[in-house]
Amino acid sequence: MRHRDRTFFIRQFICLFLTVSLVMTPLYQTAACTRLLYETGYQSFMTGRTMDWMDPNAQTALWVFPRGMKRNGTVGAKPIEWTAKYGSIAVSFYDAGTADGMSKDLSPTCCT
Repeated sequence: MRHRDRTFFIRQFICLFLTVSLVMTPLYQTAACTRLLYETGYQSFMTGRTMDWMDPNAQTALWVFPRGMKRNGTVGAKPIEWTAKYGSIAVSFYDAGTADGMSKDLSPTCCT
């Protein structure tokens, strides 16, 4: 692995760690979303954010989905179906829906 690629991977890992940490940390004293935007210097960006959910009992859950998993939209008589190209991680609230997430290629998969 070239030094440049290794440095880029380390920066992506740090961004993922910070993003997950921010999403999973209760924010009792804040009332607004915060967004962090980082330019990597390699024609790409990394973002992280907090969300202004003021419910300390939000019951967040972290879900990990493998690459190749069969998925469907679960809505209507004929929901859309697909096979996941990448693995992903998602944060759900109240086990009812995805609030945020990221795919293995480190693209945001925000659903809000």
